Amino acid sequence: MHGLKLDSVPNKLEGNVHINKTIVIENFKGCRNILTTRRSNIWIVAAKGDEDSMLVMPTFRDCWNWKTFDEKIYSKIQKESYIVAYNDRYIGVKAKAHNKKIVKEVKKDDRVGYIMANIMEWFAPFKGIATKYLEEYLSFYILFYLDKIFNYIDIISYLSLGSRFIRIKEIGA
Repeated sequence: MHGLKLDSVPNKLEGNVHINKTIVIENFKGCRNILTTRRSNIWIVAAKGDEDSMLVMPTFRDCWNWKTFDEKIYSKIQKESYIVAYNDRYIGVKAKAHNKKIVKEVKKDDRVGYIMANIMEWFAPFKGIATKYLEEYLSFYILFYLDKIFNYIDIISYLSLGSRFIRIKEIGA
């Protein structure tokens, strides 16, 4: 899963870039010594470009942060792209500023438009996911929600033969 996380983040998003967000509650699944009862809101932002690359990542904790959004998401969007925002005021503001009054009719993408329902459906069989592993599971989610055709044998050999995993001798004492 760590190898998927490394390879799933695209360098750029171009064309019509669809962006949406969802919020999940912080999960301490598997932690035995939880010192707090407070659970933060984790903001997950999903962005998909025309070239069938998708970016889904936990971006903020508790509240929206423009600087973090610009670093993690907006920096990957090409200047000539058109941003399609889905029912979020923050993303709508950024899309309006980026698109500079250009209005296009763009077909909505259900994978991004219904990100909350899609992610909750994806997470259901796992019976909850610890927040510390959220990025890895979202990378796994991307693998199944793109239109690309994958040869799973090639993926497994690529991840295991490439240095995508930590070897025992690399662990410091």
